[in-house]
Amino acid sequence: MKLEEVQLTRQQLEFILGYFRENHPREALLILSGKRKGRTAQVEDIYIPPFAVHGPTYAQFSVFHLPPIRVIGTAHSHPSGACKPSTQDLNSAIGLVILISTPPYTPASTCAYTHSGEKLKISVR
Repeated sequence: MKLEEVQLTRQQLEFILGYFRENHPREALLILSGKRKGRTAQVEDIYIPPFAVHGPTYAQFSVFHLPPIRVIGTAHSHPSGACKPSTQDLNSAIGLVILISTPPYTPASTCAYTHSGEKLKISVR
């Protein structure tokens, strides 16, 4: 069954966007935990990865330092303004979902993709 949307709460989305605003102009990264229900990836929790490194054009972390959680994807900022996954994003994707936000880090400047680069709908509950 093909994944069609990622679902998160308004509070979760605001936390993600606020985190990206605080880290701008550096790229920032968060881990999304949750589960898949049919065609929907449901975000349950958001984690700041331990020992993450945030730079002007990259953000990285070690999967070996993650707590034992159900990772369904990542959320990261693109300070450059491109709201689509780069080749590097696709090659290093973990989980099902890649959520990307660009300045000014609002719901309208946020997009979601599968780990293979197919666009997903974002549903805020």
